[in-house]
This record gives sequence, C-alpha cells and structure tokens, in this order.
Amino acid sequence: MGKLDGKVALITGAGKGIGAETARLFAREGAAVALTFRNSKEEAERLARELAPSIAVQCDVTKSAQVRRMIDVVVRRFGAIDILVNNASYSSPGSFDLPIEEIDEDEWRMTVDVDITGTFLVSKAAAPHLRKRKGAIVNLSSSASLMGDETVLLYSAAKAGILGFTRCLGKALAPDVRVNAIAPGSIATDWIEKWKVPRSALQAITRSTPMRRIGWPAEIANAALFLASEQSSFMTGQTLVVDGGIHMQ
Repeated sequence: MGKLDGKVALITGAGKGIGAETARLFAREGAAVALTFRNSKEEAERLARELAPSIAVQCDVTKSAQVRRMIDVVVRRFGAIDILVNNASYSSPGSFDLPIEEIDEDEWRMTVDVDITGTFLVSKAAAPHLRKRKGAIVNLSSSASLMGDETVLLYSAAKAGILGFTRCLGKALAPDVRVNAIAPGSIATDWIEKWKVPRSALQAITRSTPMRRIGWPAEIANAALFLASEQSSFMTGQTLVVDGGIHMQ
C-alpha cells in the first residue's frame, strides 16, 4: 500500500523541478495528482499523461479568479482535495547579488506576488476542501530565508514570509488541517542553467555545505511526502530544513 492511497494532491508549479518530482512520488504512493503550471504547459501536460489519472491545469497563482477556477476544476475532476503543496515560486537572475539601491521594484512585486500572495490565495481557496478531509498543506520556503542571504535578497525575504504564514496558518486551521513548510537548500534544478551559474559559484556552494554537495529534487519530494502523509500526523506550523546543513554556517 502507498502512503497516499486514495488521496488527491494539488501541487502548484509542478511542470518541472521539485514540483514535478513531488508529483511523481505522490503518484507512486497512490495519490491522484493535479499539477498546476503557469508557463510550463508542455512539460506539465506530458507529466500528467505519464501519471494518469493526474491532470494539468494552467493557473497564475497571483490571480484570485484563476486560482478559484483551478480549485473548481480539481474538485470537479476528483471530488476532493486532501493535500496542497504550494510550490510555485519566482526568482530573477536579474536581482542576484545586487545592492538594494539597484534592485528593480517590479522584481520585488513579482517575487512577493508569486511566493507569498500565491501561497495565500491557493491556501485560501483550498482551505474549505482541506477542512472536510482533515488534509495537509506543505509550503515551499528556502534555507536562504533562515540565513538572511543578501545575495538573493528578494527571494530570501519572500521565502521568510512563507515561514511566518506557515506558522500562523498552522494555528488558524488546526486541528482540521496540518500546515508545514520545507526549507530546501541549493537543489539541482533549472536555476543553474537559467541563471548561468558559473562552475566556480557551484563549487563555492558545495564547499560551504557540510554535506559537500547540492541536493536533488527527489530529496525535497521525500520531505514533502513525509509532511503530507500520516507519518507527520502530530506536526503543524513547523519547518523542515533540507539543505545539507548550510544554514548552520
């Protein structure tokens, strides 16, 4: 038997990276998965076919009307929502390693809108359905938010907001819905290519990480499975740090 047999899981930003790997794992563990995407249409629809009866639904999580429509589509298709993984995120290579005076205001708004407002809007729309099923929410933050990483100021600040929201929502929805967060460290996803991260920078990250490597999406998916399943049935409002120990530096 799978750990999520009979469950319906909604995963935002599931077209690639951590979201896609989490969808694969949840499906293997018996869940029907609804994958949302904003731009990764081809990848998300291909993955949904691979994980049938999963579905892919386009949604900009910063738009409340689109979020409500997406929730309606999922509930009509599967009849319920048991698990919500708020994975959709935004980060801009253009804001990396800049002094605050040079950071663009629109980049700030976009980062906060996707990471914090998006997490709020999807949680708000899904909450009535999760209450009915005694469900679980897993929010994706970052260990950068714990360290106050000035090189990714916008991203770190937005992810710190998710940690505060997780604690508050954990109390607000208890005892019906458990709400926890994951704070990943540097994970091998498309940011390395998208940001054109030089080899020297990756080497510096691995040297500063006690585990001496960056992580894999599957390692974050495993943490999400733990928080979404009955294995963590007495946890709420908590943050599980999965970063190879880098936040301890």
